[in-house]
Amino acid sequence: DPAALWPEARFAGSAVPVTIVADTSEPELPYDGELTALDGLRPGDVPLFVVEEGVRCASWGELFSCAALGRGAAGVVVDGYVRDAAAITALGFPTFARGLSPLDTFARAVVTGIDVEARAGDETLIRAGGDVVIGGAWDNSLMLRDTVTGQRYSGIDGRALGFRQPCIRW
Repeated sequence: DPAALWPEARFAGSAVPVTIVADTSEPELPYDGELTALDGLRPGDVPLFVVEEGVRCASWGELFSCAALGRGAAGVVVDGYVRDAAAITALGFPTFARGLSPLDTFARAVVTGIDVEARAGDETLIRAGGDVVIGGAWDNSLMLRDTVTGQRYSGIDGRALGFRQPCIRW
């Protein structure tokens, strides 16, 4: 199940969905999709990496955390694996993920969409430009809120990303 990398991890910010799928090709510009996603981050953003089931490489690590911190991102949620957990924890960058992998995405996975609607798990629609995500290791929960309509919905919870506790509401 996805969990925070350390117990005190907390964040709140604007959701930026990034979709990643398996791909064994060797792109001419490695990591171009990931770098484009990072370049587009604004202060308070929370990238939500929605990784295709079966992808076993890490789509986030220390260098991406440094870049996100430099752009003012509030944290990251990876519906998949991360690497460099000790370094990310030392940086203090709030990170939630399913697990750890030493492998990067080169010739294993590619970004197919940035700031687009994405589905996490079987049920949860993450909308670009209008969802706020709040995460905290106090109960390993995340919640989304549509800032345009004001609608609150559980979004990323046990049914979607497998968090152990239900989402909080506000």
